[in-house]
Amino acid sequence: MKGTETRSSKTIRNSFTGVIMQLITALTTFICRTFFIKILGVEYLGISGLFANILTLLALSDLGVYTVMVFSLYKPISEKQYDKIATLIKYYQKLYAFIALTVLVLGLLCVPLLPYLVKDSALSYSKLVLYYLLLLGNTVCSYVAIAKSTLLRADQNAYVVQIATGVSTVLMNVAQVVVLYFTRRYVFFLVVQMAFTLGVNIVLSWIAQRKYPYLRKFTPYDISSEKKGIFHNLKATLLYKLGNAILNSTDNILISVLLGTVVVGYYSNYVMIFSMVNTFIMVLIQSVLASIGNFYAEKDAEEKRSLFECLLFVFYGIGAFCAGCYIAIMNDFITLWVGGEFVITGGFIYALAFYRLVFCCVHPIWMIRESAGLFVATKYEMMIAAFINIVLSVVLGLWLGISGIILATAIAYLTTVFWYEPKQTYQNVFGCSVKSYWARVCKLLLVVAPILGVSALLQFWETTNLFFMLCKVGICGLTVVSLFLIFFGRSAEFRRFKRFLTGMLRRKRKGDA
Repeated sequence: MKGTETRSSKTIRNSFTGVIMQLITALTTFICRTFFIKILGVEYLGISGLFANILTLLALSDLGVYTVMVFSLYKPISEKQYDKIATLIKYYQKLYAFIALTVLVLGLLCVPLLPYLVKDSALSYSKLVLYYLLLLGNTVCSYVAIAKSTLLRADQNAYVVQIATGVSTVLMNVAQVVVLYFTRRYVFFLVVQMAFTLGVNIVLSWIAQRKYPYLRKFTPYDISSEKKGIFHNLKATLLYKLGNAILNSTDNILISVLLGTVVVGYYSNYVMIFSMVNTFIMVLIQSVLASIGNFYAEKDAEEKRSLFECLLFVFYGIGAFCAGCYIAIMNDFITLWVGGEFVITGGFIYALAFYRLVFCCVHPIWMIRESAGLFVATKYEMMIAAFINIVLSVVLGLWLGISGIILATAIAYLTTVFWYEPKQTYQNVFGCSVKSYWARVCKLLLVVAPILGVSALLQFWETTNLFFMLCKVGICGLTVVSLFLIFFGRSAEFRRFKRFLTGMLRRKRKGDA
């Protein structure tokens, strides 16, 4: 590598490393989950999923500190204000310590509520409390030393975090499989998880200190003027993240209360695959987010809009492919993996695919929101979405069962994020009308519709043969690529995406990583 790394080369390195590490961790996580189901059974799976949702809700998605922290570091990093960076990190460490304490206290206060949240379980109250407390400890440990490692992401060195967390996850999964095999005790499984969560955060903090020596020795910088802006953004982001946590972390709770905790266990297998796919997508997002943040700090409104429209094109394609694959092979895969008795029948798979499509399509909106620091204008939006989700989940859940609860979440996104954030983005960031966004979205959805139609036809080709499943995935992929090339092959967003891919391949050939 010669000279200073470009934004593109850092993005390529982060993306490539992230995808490779995620492939490895996905494989070991899948193996670990298989042992979990075979040894402990679906009830423990349901308890694990339910408690994970409760604790995610309590954590309030870190109160939005991570989002605001990364945004506040973009400018001092680009200007090499090392004392200011170190002072900000120290300040955020205090905030994370407060969050950890808050989560611990709130988590302990929820212990008496466990019998009302866990429905139809054969496990004793004492065991439920023990498992819950260990998972609570794991959540609290996730905040230890996290501030310093966040600097790695903000400085476009996400690959360091990806390697460390990837290696840690692989070792943790191996250790958990060994523990399950020899002890068949869930409690030891959770102890291993907590130990690795704490360990990887300490290692990343140490790496950050080695990479950025000024974190250890620096002259305190006066950030009193920045604190006001930080708190202003934090208050706005807190409301947004709280609503987001309620929106995305209540499904398992509602399923448990309305339908039973065992149903959560069946659903959690689908969620695991959903989460693995989403983690791949998030790896790509986190790999490019810092680059987009720097891009937005330097470019004019027209270039910003051009990048956003390119992101729409890419994520609608990804969403169409993922939703199509869910419809075509998800139930086949569940049958092959753990057995037909774990398949959720009815219209559930269509509801899940619809949710997957909507969830993927709003990613570009979130990316621009965080990169441009559009926190205040959208602060109430997610709270409204959360309210809509809870009301609809109860109504549709009682009417359609688990499919209704999943549909409710997708509808909540459509009636809030999908239309309101683009309006704010075009007005406040791009300085133009939002009409071009809707024209583009309508055209994209018209192309997505036949892709899902092909996937629905493929669902009738039932198979438990892995090769034929891959064939169905290939057909879905070929359909997506063909239709997007036909309808968007001459578009500006496709040309921009093509230039990025061409540049990436050229740099890989030259070894400029």
